Amino acid sequence: MAYAATYTGGQDVYYTRIGDYDCNANGIADQIDLASGESRDCDGDSIPDECETRADWNLSGSVSSADITAYLASWFADVSFQTGAADYDDSGVTNSADITAFLADWFAGLVGC
Repeated sequence: MAYAATYTGGQDVYYTRIGDYDCNANGIADQIDLASGESRDCDGDSIPDECETRADWNLSGSVSSADITAYLASWFADVSFQTGAADYDDSGVTNSADITAFLADWFAGLVGC
């Protein structure tokens, strides 16, 4: 929600969130997912781990074998056309190191802590 207020003596626009975060779009608030054990939070930042990994390549909200298929399709297209989309390690070139970095993140996202 956006609103105007004069907290600092001038007219400013502020915003606030109404409702709970649901980063994995499963219809359940993130804090409930974490409290129930449905989601993990290995780094303790109160954000479900599945929302922080780039390895969820197909943006399904979870890490699965479908992400490997989607990433490899991007990687092969990127190697052919050099679009940069599959440059997973942000080195500026798409090569086998990107696959290694992706798989490391994918495995960490799959098994968790």
